[in-house]
Amino acid sequence: MERQAALYFERAAIYLPDFQGAFVMTVKPVEGESYTVECPPQVNGFEYEIREVTKCVRSGQTHSEVFAPKDSVAVLGLWMKYGRAGI
Repeated sequence: MERQAALYFERAAIYLPDFQGAFVMTVKPVEGESYTVECPPQVNGFEYEIREVTKCVRSGQTHSEVFAPKDSVAVLGLWMKYGRAGI
């Protein structure tokens, strides 16, 4: 099963050859040359989440300002609707 994705923005597009393990992506600006961005995992692929939680706990925050609780609930709702259906 292919797991490619393309994200289109006003001034560029981002192509992911494997969106589930987005360790490499190609950015294609409307103007200028395309370029590749590599983001290899440092430990297990959850580094950003782990760092954000650690930062929040250390500073006494009850939630992240990067990903608000309402966004977490919205993602969970999508997973409940589509994830269980195998889509």
